[in-house]
Amino acid sequence: MVIFKILIALLIFGVLIFVHELGHFLMAKACGVRVNEFALGMGPKLVSFGKKETTYSLRLLPLGGFCAMEGEDEDSDDPRAFGNKKVWQRILIVVAGVVMNFLFGYLILLLAIGCFNPLSGGESLLGTTTVLEYNQSGALSEACGLETGDIILTINDVEMTSSEAITEAFRTDDDGNVSMTVARGEETHTLPSVAQRRCTLDGALQTHLDFQTEGTTVTAFVPPQGSMAMQTGLQPGDTIEEINGRPVISTNDITIHLQSDEDLVVPMKVRRTVDGEEQTVWLEGVTFCHYTDNGMRQLIMDFSILGEQQTFWNTFSHAAKTEVSLVTSTWCSLLDMVTGRYGLNQIAGPVGTVDLVGNVVSDAVGSVAREDFYSVFMLIALISVNLGVMNLLPIPALDGGRLLFLIVEAIIRRPIPKKFEGMVHLIGFGLLILFMIVITFNDIVRLFTA
Repeated sequence: MVIFKILIALLIFGVLIFVHELGHFLMAKACGVRVNEFALGMGPKLVSFGKKETTYSLRLLPLGGFCAMEGEDEDSDDPRAFGNKKVWQRILIVVAGVVMNFLFGYLILLLAIGCFNPLSGGESLLGTTTVLEYNQSGALSEACGLETGDIILTINDVEMTSSEAITEAFRTDDDGNVSMTVARGEETHTLPSVAQRRCTLDGALQTHLDFQTEGTTVTAFVPPQGSMAMQTGLQPGDTIEEINGRPVISTNDITIHLQSDEDLVVPMKVRRTVDGEEQTVWLEGVTFCHYTDNGMRQLIMDFSILGEQQTFWNTFSHAAKTEVSLVTSTWCSLLDMVTGRYGLNQIAGPVGTVDLVGNVVSDAVGSVAREDFYSVFMLIALISVNLGVMNLLPIPALDGGRLLFLIVEAIIRRPIPKKFEGMVHLIGFGLLILFMIVITFNDIVRLFTA
């Protein structure tokens, strides 16, 4: 299984790298630049061919690829050298790889949405940003194994003697997810993880028990009393435009912006029809509940989103909105990382990404459910978009770093010395390798400690 995961991940990354380098290659050819080699992988050559000006090769280490252009990193007298072309042509060549990643991601999204969009009630619906209705989901504790008639003996190894003790145990718990021992008939059962909904109201953390007790005996389960989002201002029919000041373009944005919020009390900008007139309404503190599962906070989105009937034409616009959402969420995640909101231990490196890709593809291979194939293509699109966004960062050795030098050259109207630029890119490349080593180490630690 491990070998399968590695091979699948290498195949997917190989395709994405090929697409990226193909963008550079095609634009270089279109601008009349001489391409000396087009390679997949790094290190010694395994296979090479090409008798004209360009050599095409497959190299030993599946760690990227390159499109080696004449005069890219050194001075050259060849009129077809990269460095001898106009600045705007070199800018087009540099950004072409990123454009190809975005274009490929869009095509994959079209395939995912057009062919494998999950069905809802037998229909293929596309999510909007409009609230349809509120959900009254069942009791979490019941889903976690608690049953009517259970006598709660302990919570987190503390003996329970009354209803008040049970309420207090949940109220003071760190994450709202407790271990229990219960007496059920003549047997004693251990429930390792019983979750409860928690919300932050007026700055205080509240826990809402979804079961009733007499003494320490569970007598009934009760659904949540209304929706917290509804109680704090959101209404059916509202079209969400912003969450925490971040634009909402697709259904995906709603989930991403809410999951990334710290206390799940968020300001929202919505479009609402009042007395037949459409208005913009600002909601200061829309509140959502959460629970903890396997140490991870799980958002409870207590409303459903209006779906529109999928057609041939709206599939194209929905795919475009989804890609814009993926791009903006990637930028937001990078910003959160820079500001310290996310640490290095929360970043998936090569090992973590291989494991994730392998798991998603394995689920799809062993299943005929369209939802699993949808997940595979969505993940490929996400990685393609991430690759494009990361390459645009103004970091030496990346396309964004080269683009920055070209923009400076266009402004000052003279080229940056090749020796200086090459040194900057070399240092940047070394730092990137060091960064990759660190996050790969974190990946391996997580695999063995999970």
